[in-house]
Amino acid sequence: MSLFGEMWQRLVYWWKPSTGVHLPEGTSLLKIPGLAPPGFTAGIELLNDSATPMQFVVDALMTHVGLSRTAAIRVMLTAHSKGGVVVSIPPRDSADRAATAIVADAQSRGYALTCRAVSV
Repeated sequence: MSLFGEMWQRLVYWWKPSTGVHLPEGTSLLKIPGLAPPGFTAGIELLNDSATPMQFVVDALMTHVGLSRTAAIRVMLTAHSKGGVVVSIPPRDSADRAATAIVADAQSRGYALTCRAVSV
């Protein structure tokens, strides 16, 4: 593993999840300018919280959305720094499946991660 990889692993596991921006649970990220990717039609909204470990979010994005580790880390850090992130997953039924799987996985581990399918 590279030096960067080792440093990243330490950061993910030891960085306190209570830091970062937190938005109210009912916040619609699609209404916040600049959060939806250009050309967005369907996908998921993922809100940052103070209890879900960053590594879980990265793993869930890799497993249920099919992102590479690098892309999943970028998405997680965006959610952490902006309070949430919108990830494009068209069509809507694919977004529904991903959001349902992420929430089920989070709940099975006792995390209250907010992830929902959205479309325009």
